[in-house]
Amino acid sequence: MYSFSSFHRVSLKSAIRAYCMLVKPKLTYGFELWYDKRVNKFESFQREVVKKLLRLPTTTTNEAVLGEIGWYEIIYQADIARLMFYHSLMNKDTSNICKKVIMNQLQQNDNPKTWISMVQRLLCKLNLQYQDVNLISVKNWKKVY
Repeated sequence: MYSFSSFHRVSLKSAIRAYCMLVKPKLTYGFELWYDKRVNKFESFQREVVKKLLRLPTTTTNEAVLGEIGWYEIIYQADIARLMFYHSLMNKDTSNICKKVIMNQLQQNDNPKTWISMVQRLLCKLNLQYQDVNLISVKNWKKVY
């Protein structure tokens, strides 16, 4: 990706498209299910790549970099993916094995490091902990965050 910015024949739009098709899926694969300290590394990597592509100095503020191309921070994208996955799980039939596992974890709720605990903290942050997800359409759920 760094070499794209050095070629004068490759447009910025093409370089960003290549990044979005070749690199970003590798960074964001499985965001619905995991979160750890690697997200900060991914975020700094993404900003570094964008600075190279835009030919900006390394001292450019991070907010300006992502704002320049209209991207959100990776953690924000991960939260959206997590909420969408949670919504789809909660709208499954009660016989669905994934939903059974989630419902079991909700009842136990004794480990703060579980995926469902992380989602519950996110829902609390958004004041949605008491909402019945089954009553919210996918279209409206996408507007929540």
